[in-house]
Formats: sequence, structure tokens, C-alpha cells
Amino acid sequence: MRKIRRNAPPASDIWKIEERKYIESKFPGATWEQIYTNYDKERWQYSKEWRHERHLAITHGLLDAESDSGYEVKLLPRVLYHVTSARDNVISEGLKTREQLGHRYGRGLGGGTSDTVSLTTDLKKVAEPIFLGLLEGRLVARGELTIPMMIEIAREGTGAKRPWLDDWFAYWGKQSDWEGGDIPPGLQYLIDGEEYMRPGLGGTEESVQRHHKAATPWKGFEPWPYSKAKGVFLSFRRRLTEEEIVEGTFNTYKNWIGFREFAGGAINPLFFTSDPHYLATIKPDQVAILEYYSFPGTKGFHVPGEAEYRIWDGDAVALHRVLVSGSDIRRNPRRRR
Repeated sequence: MRKIRRNAPPASDIWKIEERKYIESKFPGATWEQIYTNYDKERWQYSKEWRHERHLAITHGLLDAESDSGYEVKLLPRVLYHVTSARDNVISEGLKTREQLGHRYGRGLGGGTSDTVSLTTDLKKVAEPIFLGLLEGRLVARGELTIPMMIEIAREGTGAKRPWLDDWFAYWGKQSDWEGGDIPPGLQYLIDGEEYMRPGLGGTEESVQRHHKAATPWKGFEPWPYSKAKGVFLSFRRRLTEEEIVEGTFNTYKNWIGFREFAGGAINPLFFTSDPHYLATIKPDQVAILEYYSFPGTKGFHVPGEAEYRIWDGDAVALHRVLVSGSDIRRNPRRRR
């Protein structure tokens, strides 16, 4: 386990001067208008540097600020929890932001800002649902929890207080011309690995390919009944790539868990910009709930109405212990009723 060490102060004191003055110092002889107009990329990078150092100063108690970016800055609670999908790396290297890691999309839920790390004070209502949600989301990304299985679970009401299939199907029905029956067309197309489209007044395969570019070719399958010309179709479909099927299934799952929560099931952990392709590769033992202790005087910003704190520097807290890992879960807890 990572050795506990005292948090360090910011590396520089550029936060002591105004942001604009710091940026202007990087462009000797240039007016602000010239900087703003001709050096937009560089200006943004220097602004980012200044804000980063300012955030470090706030985190470690060197700068007293009541708010930042519209959020209230508070002293960190003594005990905090973080859910990760990279347990070993976090233990050995510490908590890092998505920017520090160079990740465009979230490797977990994907929420929050790219320059902060999210922690919570609520183990039962926040950390555990996120932890179980990541394990379940991994099954979806790997094709081990499929849409037909989701349909059956929703029909039985497994893991909730009542079935939620009708609610879920009603939502899908509003997205198409579905009038009831077995499965709404949008879901059935995804199950079959296809995408369906009706481009207004129809068209040829060539025109649809030109105006609706896709990874695979569109094929006409419902001839336009009022056209005398050959090769004019009312409807088109195409085969989805494996990547598209994974992404489409995962997006469907995100919708499904919302209806499950509404039916009295597990709290929706709210996957935002999660990368399902990455989730498919993680090992269960890398999904874990970690318990941290904050250092005295360290601060973060509190998300209003939530038991969530976000920190700009992982060294504001020290790892105390690993509470639970995915390898400790022998079966999917979502399947219990």
C-alpha cells in the first residue's frame, strides 16, 4: 500500500498575481487585445497554468477562497471514499485527475470536471452503488449482460420493488412508431445488430450514403411505392460494427438502470462519458472502494445537494485502506430481489 505522506504546497506562487497580469507577462510588448486576438491557444494554456496553481493554493490552505467556478469551497471532511476502476495504479501512484492521466473520457462513470478527483462522504448511498454499477457496467460492455437479459430482468422486476418493463418499453415506443407488441423496433434493431432509417421522402442508396455517412453501407429494403424510377427506397438499414453494438448496448443500459431505480431498484450511478470499451478490459479486482483521510486544513469544493467533494490535488488526502474490491463479489448483487 502507498506510504502515507504529508501533502505538499504548490510548486510555484504565480497564483499571487492576477491571472491577466500573469498572461500578459508571457507576451512582452503585446497589448491584451493582441494577445486575445492572435494568441488564443497560448493564452488559454497560460490561463490553465495559473488556475491550476491557484487551485493547489486553495487545496492546501495557502489561499483563502469561499468559492471557485461557482462552487462552494469547504474544508474536507476527515473521512472520504473514492471508487476506482484502477485499484493497483491508484494505490501505487495516488489519486490523479483525468487531465493528469491524459484521459479524454472517464474510465469509471466519467462525470465531474477533468481537473478534479471526485470523493464522497456517503459510503452506503453513493460509493457502494457506484462500485456495484461499475461491476455491472463491465458485464454489459463485455456482452455478459445483454439486452434480451435486461428485458427479462425488467419483466420479472428482479432487483427492484416491481417490474419496470412496461415503463421502459413505453419510453422506447415514443422514439418510434411502436404501437405495442413484443419489443419496440429500436431495441429489436439493436439486438439484431442493425440500424434502421427513413429519410423523409426516400432516396437511392447512393444519396443516402452521401447525406448519412456511416461506418457500414446503407441498403434499401422498402421500395418507394410512388416512384417510377428503379432503386428508390422508402427505408434503409445497415449492419452495425462491433464497436457500435457495444456503444449502443451500453447507452441502452444507461437508460435501463434509470427505469430500474424508478421502480425501487438500485440507485442509478449515472454513467456520463464512460468508455465502455475500456470497461470491458478491466479486471474485477481493479474495481474498488478506497477509504481516505484528509489532511488538516485541506479544502475542496462541495457539490450542492450531494455528498460529493471534488479535489484538485490527490495529495490533499491519504489512502487509509481498501474497503472492498470487485473480486470480493462472487455474484452479481443486482440479480437479488
